[in-house]
Amino acid sequence: MSIKQIEADDAYDLIQDDDSVIYLDVRTEEEFNQGCPEGAILIPLVFNENGNRQENKDFLQQVNEKFDKSSTLIVGCRIGHRSMQACETLAAAGFNNLYNLTGGYEGNNQAQGWKQLGLPSD
Repeated sequence: MSIKQIEADDAYDLIQDDDSVIYLDVRTEEEFNQGCPEGAILIPLVFNENGNRQENKDFLQQVNEKFDKSSTLIVGCRIGHRSMQACETLAAAGFNNLYNLTGGYEGNNQAQGWKQLGLPSD
């Protein structure tokens, strides 16, 4: 199964058009608390423990507890790398309607991020 790539403006439009679409933020809690897409749900892929990144070993279980495998999830992180990892993990577990937010929240050299585009944030 291929994971669909989506840019922030298209992700925003998709969320506006369909209220069942969920923005899953996989950044650390610290990153999330500095700003996140409006209505985003946080399930970190990694934790930041005293400056060291630790894998969230319960990531898949936490996602499974909150969402159905048929849920439409837009998965975002800071610049788009962790979200792709998360999408790959979720796809392998049977989630089949996944979008990786290519520029993440902050943006990268390939795509503008949610924040750069001035999209609604909490």
